[in-house]
Amino acid sequence: AIQPTNRTTDLNEALRAAAGLANPGRTSQIEDINDIQVAEAVPASIYILSDGGFSPPQLDLGNLAAEYIAIGTEAPRNVGILAFTADRNLEKQDDIEAFARLQNFGIAPMTFNATLKLNDELVDASQVELVGGEAKGVSFSLNQVTEGRLSLELDVVDDFAVDNRAFAGLDPPRQLEVVLVSEGNTALEAALATPQVKSMALIRKIDPVSLPTAENQQLASTGQVDLFIYDQCSPETLPNANTLFLGAIPPGDQWQASPSAGPLFIIDTNRSHPVMQYVDMGAVLIAEGQALTLPTSGTELLRTDKGILMAIAPRGAYQDAVLSMPFVKRTDSGVTPTTNWPVLRSFPVFVFNALEYLGGAVSTASAKTIRPGQPAVLSLANRYERIRIEGPGGQSSTIDRAGQPKLIYTQTEELGFYQTKPAEGERLLQLFTVNLYSERESNIAIAPEV
Repeated sequence: AIQPTNRTTDLNEALRAAAGLANPGRTSQIEDINDIQVAEAVPASIYILSDGGFSPPQLDLGNLAAEYIAIGTEAPRNVGILAFTADRNLEKQDDIEAFARLQNFGIAPMTFNATLKLNDELVDASQVELVGGEAKGVSFSLNQVTEGRLSLELDVVDDFAVDNRAFAGLDPPRQLEVVLVSEGNTALEAALATPQVKSMALIRKIDPVSLPTAENQQLASTGQVDLFIYDQCSPETLPNANTLFLGAIPPGDQWQASPSAGPLFIIDTNRSHPVMQYVDMGAVLIAEGQALTLPTSGTELLRTDKGILMAIAPRGAYQDAVLSMPFVKRTDSGVTPTTNWPVLRSFPVFVFNALEYLGGAVSTASAKTIRPGQPAVLSLANRYERIRIEGPGGQSSTIDRAGQPKLIYTQTEELGFYQTKPAEGERLLQLFTVNLYSERESNIAIAPEV
């Protein structure tokens, strides 16, 4: 028998089973002269007892005649939570603003309390009044909070209780491990020293000449570092981490670069990519650079009149980003700048974006939320090969990365919090939540016809 679930209503599975009885199969393709029908088709009727809150079925019923019988009421009493999020103040990382969208799906006015809890402890409440059909937002402010489990509950007795609770996880702020390999780059080091970057990443600097040492070889191979930044240098082998190359290309034959030429004029910026969001390149001057030839799966980020200047490409579980222009030119007579970009306001924005995206950090507090039954796609530091996920019902399961950049978890039937931890440890790495958030499901007034 088909069991009830917390998923949104889908009649296709039930109708497919019923249609199979009314439309018997065949032994082979109908064009085959030896094909026979395994049984006589028997016209049948199926009665759908529902409030009509489902999408149109996506199958041919054949000999099956469907009849809709409405059950419920035209004037239900129901309020529901359609959205619930939490965002971190960018200037004060321990200040949280929580916001919810509520709606009255009935026709009568309703007054009730919306109660906010953090880790099952009451922290705030707000009285809400909604006339019939009205939707309204309600917000809460929290101080001195860095991580935890936020739940919102509507203190009301109505005809559909599932949408009276919602969950939002406050992910712990991640402290990235970043290694800068450089002879010295004042502008880059200044961009890596901003308060926003310091709150997100621990920056370690090493000299390119020390890359072959046993200590640094081990550092590159352990997977403990989130991001390596190579400034005008390149290692013999790529590390087990994401990388950002500045004025150099990765070793091997996947990336190619033309001889240096200049001046270069920027003609296109991929502003839709997270690395280049809010990065204005209009006033950037470039004395010299190289045109890139990308791996087959690469994505162009920046193009000049001479070709692709910046791009990003996956490498198994990792990603490599390359900007093929140096920031300075070193000669016997000294160091000469080759671009004005470091003195423009867009440069620290680019550096922050690159750290956030390539390092795998998040700038918002609110954890990922999905609907029941949907797969959860998790982005975690590459150092974690095996992950344990604890669900709201106390269930626990372990999944392996298997060399993939993201982890996919499918056991998401229950509403509530799912905690992601190392397979051998209790450190909270990431939260995600399962919520209904469906106007179709919350609107339980019967449909006259479907």
